[in-house]
Amino acid sequence: MKKLYFLCLVVLGLNISAIAQNYIVQGGLNIATTSNDFTIHRFEELVICPYIYIYQVTELTKTFDFLIGLGINTKGTKFNFNWYGEKENTYAYLNYLEMPLLVKFRHPINERYSIFGEFGPSLGFLTSSFYHRVYENSNGEKFRDNNFEFYDDDYNLLELSFNIGIGLEYKSYIFAIRGGLGITKFEKQNSNRNQIFALSFGYKFKTKK
Repeated sequence: MKKLYFLCLVVLGLNISAIAQNYIVQGGLNIATTSNDFTIHRFEELVICPYIYIYQVTELTKTFDFLIGLGINTKGTKFNFNWYGEKENTYAYLNYLEMPLLVKFRHPINERYSIFGEFGPSLGFLTSSFYHRVYENSNGEKFRDNNFEFYDDDYNLLELSFNIGIGLEYKSYIFAIRGGLGITKFEKQNSNRNQIFALSFGYKFKTKK
């Protein structure tokens, strides 16, 4: 079943390429955490994770675009514990193969610059997950565990999320910020959902006029 989900996402992304007019390669960093009530409880729970997408761009009008992407998006969180004077920080990471579907509105400032807003859902497929622990004893000495694989039985393979962002285009260069909220929970046993705030840089390749 896991391989079937993976194959369906890849095939769907490839089949849509026939109508694409332009392509965007975009990557950056997620400031990520998890929550069960769509709020950030403590800033020390945030982790930094990379991501990269390739978007196929279809120009609907002079100001509206439709983007279909495919890429790797890493999300996660950090858990803090204190056991009888010894501190333990657990860093958890979830790697998704994601397909975002975005509507993009562009407003030109002049011939070179334009600002834009974008929004839409993403469908993610969990490809791998891992964590590592950092211990600190009462003397201030730190120890780190190796990475441990999560069990797939504990996590949902599919995740649906919603994204909204703004950005600036300069010629073919793109600078953007985006927020993402998990609509579905990523764990089977509780209601925790992924949350991200993303900073990105991209480049648009024009293939058709």
